[in-house]
Amino acid sequence: MRHLAIFLMGLLVLPVYAAVKVDVYRTEVVLDENDVDTEKAAKAAGFQQVIIKASGDKNSASNPVVLKASRQSSQYLTQISYGEHLGGKTLKMLFNPPQIQSLLMQAELPFWSDVRSNLVVWIVEESQYQRAILWEQSGSSAMNQFKYFADLRGLPVTIPVGDIDDVVSITAPELWGGFVSPISMASQRYNGDAVLVVRIQQSASQSTIRWTLYDEKPAFMEESKRQPLSGFSRGETHVALEQVVDEVSNYYAEKSAVRNSGELTGTVDVQFINITSSNRFFTLEKLLKEKNSVASLSVQKVVGNEVTFTVNLLSSIEEFEAELLQSDNIEKFEIDTLPSVGSSIDVNSDVTQSGDMLVAEQGVDEVSVQPVQVDNNVSQPVVEETSMDVDSGLVNEDVTANKPIVFEWID
Repeated sequence: MRHLAIFLMGLLVLPVYAAVKVDVYRTEVVLDENDVDTEKAAKAAGFQQVIIKASGDKNSASNPVVLKASRQSSQYLTQISYGEHLGGKTLKMLFNPPQIQSLLMQAELPFWSDVRSNLVVWIVEESQYQRAILWEQSGSSAMNQFKYFADLRGLPVTIPVGDIDDVVSITAPELWGGFVSPISMASQRYNGDAVLVVRIQQSASQSTIRWTLYDEKPAFMEESKRQPLSGFSRGETHVALEQVVDEVSNYYAEKSAVRNSGELTGTVDVQFINITSSNRFFTLEKLLKEKNSVASLSVQKVVGNEVTFTVNLLSSIEEFEAELLQSDNIEKFEIDTLPSVGSSIDVNSDVTQSGDMLVAEQGVDEVSVQPVQVDNNVSQPVVEETSMDVDSGLVNEDVTANKPIVFEWID
């Protein structure tokens, strides 16, 4: 605890996170005045929208368990009110988060965390050989349709406002041509997690839409070795735009959604090296808590630039590792195991006990150790869990502790 207290004293201003919390459980549906049971139909429609947003799976609404639950959708509601949209009456609904999450578990559907990556979206439209950027305040039908479909899927998007800074920093030809440098520079002011460029080519009967997703923070786009994702769709503009949103949403949902039973599946010790500041420590802690596979965690120990957490999981260790490695600053750190040697500890030496870890501070003869890589290139021996024979003054290696999974923080 002394090491932890010293470590926390260096608290600095935390960085700004671009990821946003999506209001997954709230929705609004237009009431059909020609339907005699319009509120019941609106509740069922709102229920399905929330299930799709929460799971990230557009097919989840047809799941047998969900279909059965939708007949009693009112039981999942916590609040309703009325509103208006384009002259039509609407029903505003808020569904109960624990009940929805429980239903997803019963239906064996994934849960897409409501803390999601925010996309900076550039939409450029070509019509009659003229290309124009669709700004937030342009009122373009294509831009409004894109935002509507993104809201239905729970995909956070930021459309550039089109002020003087935007106008002078990028042009429609640069977006259309996919020039990474100006796209990166123009996107940085919006502090997004990724950049999506949508190119709409209008014709008399249909639209062809090509899109490119740079799954990288704007500041790192030029240096990134990661290949951008791309795709295209064709048809009526609103149909093609919905397909674009679905493909991008599916990508992020599959990337970060987790299936779990709601019960702890196990506990694992996870060690991180190169944690050189309190700022980095709190960034790491926040990152871990936001993972869908993590139920809870606690700090086990802090030694130098190394931090070890005990993590309670809602998924398998493999799923946890895969989800963690999606983070740009985390890499798996492989440790070569030293050959086992004869081990003994003089019981008259000073021994510090921390949890299940016994570390001899002096008087060590031969101890089975595992080197831990640190920034200053000095190996800090960590003694494996052992049993001590007090009479003989020797440590027997009959019991071996589970070794932590080791990751490295990279800049």
